[in-house]
Order: sequence, then structure tokens, then C-alpha cells
Amino acid sequence: MGYLGRKYEEIEREIGKENIIFDLNYLDAPCEAFGDLRIVAEKRVNGKWYFLLSYENYQIRNIKDGRDSKR
Repeated sequence: MGYLGRKYEEIEREIGKENIIFDLNYLDAPCEAFGDLRIVAEKRVNGKWYFLLSYENYQIRNIKDGRDSKR
């Protein structure tokens, strides 16, 4: 049974947090991530599921003088 593309929150409820190991995938420092965490890679490790998670959406921020230019 594969979990690729599914929402992490749903899978956590389904198989239990104690059965999951995960890492987050960040695109780049000036990106703002938002949306649900999705499973982008999976494998079994010592009887647990290992997931690589990524946010659904990213938005590039323009940072000037340490401040976000959108403000």
C-alpha cells in the first residue's frame, strides 16, 4: 500500500505517529511554505514507515534589509 501524494495528517491518523519517521523537504530559504504537508517519498525502515514530506505550495519572498517586502 503506497502513500505517495497523500496528506501527512491523514496518514498519521491512519497508521499512528509511533509507526512513522519523517524528514521535511524545504526548497530554499527565501521561500514561504504553506498548505498541507504531502508525502513525496516513502520506504519501510525497521518496521516503520519513513516519509519525506513537502508542503503543497511555495511562494518566493523578496527580502530587503532583513524585512519581507510584502509587508
